[in-house]
Formats: sequence, C-alpha cells, structure tokens
Amino acid sequence: MPAKWAGLFMATTVTHPDYAGQRIGCQLAWWVLDHAARCGRHWVRRGTTEPGLVRYYRDIQGWTVVRVKERDGYTVTGLARAAQLMSDLTISRGAVAQTPRSGS
Repeated sequence: MPAKWAGLFMATTVTHPDYAGQRIGCQLAWWVLDHAARCGRHWVRRGTTEPGLVRYYRDIQGWTVVRVKERDGYTVTGLARAAQLMSDLTISRGAVAQTPRSGS
C-alpha cells in the first residue's frame, strides 16, 4: 500500500447515556485524528451500520463516505478523514500503550 494511504481505523464509539451531550465521542474522534497525524499516518477511517451515525459523522464531524457495502444483511458505510493535528483537544495526548497484534 502506498504511504499516502497509510491510516488508522477507528471503530464506532458508544457513549453511556449518563454522559450523552458532552461530545465525548467527538473528542475521541479528534484525538484519533491528532494521534494519526503525530504518528505520520495520512488518513483515519471508520465504519458504521447506523444511518444516523453516517449523517452525524459526515455532516457534523466532516468525514467523507468512501464506501457503502451490503454485508450479512447490514449496510456498512466506510468513512474517511485526513489525519490532522487538533489544537483544542480537551482530552490528554499522553502516551498510548501499544497493543501487540495477535500472531506478532
């Protein structure tokens, strides 16, 4: 894969209802974009099966739909956004533990 396509994948997040409206998921997405940029990655990708989340990620958070595919009876939407440094994070940029991949 060409280096210009190097990226990270962010799974869909779920916020506990007690914390709804505090933009925790949004801050997490911004952290991932920032982390990817600091690691030299060019893209962050994410996917979801929820149409409401597709609209939110696209229209509010600025992600671009790059693929829509039917899988096991679900419509899976893949989205991408260029990695970028995020100056106004409200969560820490502390060290991230690297988890070894299985089989490595």
